[in-house]
Amino acid sequence: MKNKIPSWCYVFILACLAVPVLSIESFIVWCISLFICYKCIKISKDTDKPLKKRLTLCTLWTVINISSGILFNIAVYKITNLVISLI
Repeated sequence: MKNKIPSWCYVFILACLAVPVLSIESFIVWCISLFICYKCIKISKDTDKPLKKRLTLCTLWTVINISSGILFNIAVYKITNLVISLI
């Protein structure tokens, strides 16, 4: 029997998937978010690590995802304004 995803991991998955849903141009952000969801699922199933460490790692990956999503959206906004100002 395969390890089930712990219920606490769904919070991280939802947080990661909210980022591309709320993004402007989100293909790249979707790719990053899906990769980080995969990482969180993999980490959460690793029962060799203590729960505290797994929670910390999933939190870290989720913060990286949210930060990269915000930075990507700011970059898209700035570049769009630059292109519009040149027209």
